[in-house]
Formats: sequence, structure tokens, C-alpha cells
Amino acid sequence: MKRMLLLILFILFSTSHAFAATYVDSAAINVDIISQEPNPARPGESAELALSVQNIGNENLKNIVVTAQPDYPFSQLDGESLTRTISYLNARQDDAATVKLKLKVASDVPAGTYELDIVTTDSTGTTKTTTLDIEVRGKEYSQIVKISKSSIDFATEEQLDFLVTNTGSSSLKNMQLSWMDTTGTILPVYSDNTMYISSLAANESVTVTYIVMADVNANPGLYQLDITLKLEDYNSNFSKISTTVGLFVGGGTNFDVAFSDNSDGDISFSIANVGNNEAYSVKVSIPKQDLYSVSGSSSSIVGNLEKGDYTIASFTVSQEGPGVIPNSTGGEQDNKGAVGLISGVIPAYKASKMKPVAALRYE
Repeated sequence: MKRMLLLILFILFSTSHAFAATYVDSAAINVDIISQEPNPARPGESAELALSVQNIGNENLKNIVVTAQPDYPFSQLDGESLTRTISYLNARQDDAATVKLKLKVASDVPAGTYELDIVTTDSTGTTKTTTLDIEVRGKEYSQIVKISKSSIDFATEEQLDFLVTNTGSSSLKNMQLSWMDTTGTILPVYSDNTMYISSLAANESVTVTYIVMADVNANPGLYQLDITLKLEDYNSNFSKISTTVGLFVGGGTNFDVAFSDNSDGDISFSIANVGNNEAYSVKVSIPKQDLYSVSGSSSSIVGNLEKGDYTIASFTVSQEGPGVIPNSTGGEQDNKGAVGLISGVIPAYKASKMKPVAALRYE
């Protein structure tokens, strides 16, 4: 019987000793993340962590110091302390204290999950390290699309370059670039309207080239290109960016200017619009020049000329030196040019080598 009592006392003593050992475990501080801004953290930016600090032990604690010990890709932010102090934490409380810490994230860090150590020290001198997992992910959705031209001509093969720039902080992959003019005026040739980019690193650009043509029967003007950029993010989820640019279709106006007739000092020009655009306010002039003079007005306003149309402009011209005013058999001179001034040379008698000059202006 006595032995039985001794055995029971020994068991009770051992149990109470173990319970006391558990009770004096003052290092039972639990640290967890409440929130993170932004979430995920962004390379090259700051990240603010809200931490929950809870005393799950059996002793009340004072002056609990919470310190972040950052390692790459995290570092201390200028002007921000890595340490926070909690004055008091009751034991076995459901409520927890909240502390906030700000850290800087390296700009060159790849997307991934990285560890951050949080060290807590209480008034008893007990230290505990808690490792938190922080997700870092770059901005995948910031791109710039530019085109190399603001205008193209009708019925002419034109190279149109699209510059795609990844201004985010993470690489992109499996990108698909396409565009469309809903009127059908501007179309790609030699390829369809879709190109693919396998990958594009952060802060890098790539040029995608198309050969395009504009319908010769279309009206000149500003046309809208609808651009679509599809890309794949780090989770293999596709997203789409839609934008628009303007492209003017028109180009220059070309003319043929030819000597038409000579009768009693009156000479005539045939003015033909051989370009793809209508010419407005066409004016034909004979500028001042040696050996030739104009009687009456030296300019003739012929108005508008649609493409493929022509008109006649006549002037009274006298010669003041050697040579003769050419007749209609003297030949013709074609003159093609861009918007502005076009000079049409009228061949004179071959022995003279003197040529009156006509000037053509239009808008």
C-alpha cells in the first residue's frame, strides 16, 4: 500500500513538473501576416507588411521588440525603421497586437516567393525567429505600342513598323499582336494581320513589321487602326490589351503638264491630275523670266482637279529675244511632283535653246 502511494506521488510530481516547464515557456509568441500592400510585392517598389503578434504562452510579456531581418530581394527603406516595440502582451489572449513594417524590393528580382525573417525579443530575453513567405511579382500589363508612320499613300506598298515596349518589371511571353481597319481601306500584304512574339523582357522593346497597302478607290482621310495585344502572364493566364492609332491615307498629288497649242502668241497647257488624290484650288502661272513676257494676267486659276481629270490653261506670251514660241509640234514635257510648286518646261525651237517656264500651284 505504501509503495502504491509513493508511486502515485512520483507520477503527480513528474506531471506537475512538466506542466510547470510548459507554463514558464515565455517564448510562445506567434507572428503572422495580416495584410500586404501591394500583394504581391512589386520589384523596384516598397511593400508594407501588417503583422499580427500574439502571446500564446502562459506569461505576460513586456517590451516585445519585433525586428525584420531582410535579405535579398528585401532591404531597408530609406527613412523607415526595421524595428517596432509592443509595450505589453497578456498571456493566453485571443487579441493580438498589430505592427507595420515597410521594406524595399529589389528592382531586378524575378517573380517568385521569398523568405523574410522576423525576430521577436521579450523582456525575459527570450528570442524567437519566425520566417514569413512573401510573394513578389512584376507588373505584366504595362506596354506601349507605337507605329512608325502617320500617313501612307494609295496603292503603294508601305512598310509599317509596330514598336512594342514592355514597361513593366516582369517578362512577358507568348505575345500576339494584331490590328484591323474596320473599313477595309488599309490591309496587310504578303502576310496576315497577326504576328507573334515569343518573349519580351522587362524594359525591352521589339519591332514587328508589316507591309501594307491602301485601297486606291478609298477617300483620303484619317483612318483608325484597332490594335490588339494578347499576352500570357506568369500563371499562364492570357490577358488582352486593346488600343487604337490613327493613320492618314492620302499621300501627294501628281500632275502631267504638257504644251498643248500655240496660236497667234496664245499658248495653252494641258494640266492632268495623274495622282490618286483630288487637287484643290489649282493655279497655273507663268513666272517672270528672261526672253519671254506675258500680256495680261500671268496666272490662271483652274479650280479643282479630280484624279484622272485634266484642264487647259492659256496665256498670251511674246518673245523678247532669239528663238520662237514653240507650236504644238514642239513636243511635251511631263512633270510629276509632290504637293507644292511644279515647274513645267515648254520646249522652244531647238536652235534657240530658250524655254519659257510655267509654274503650277495647288492645295
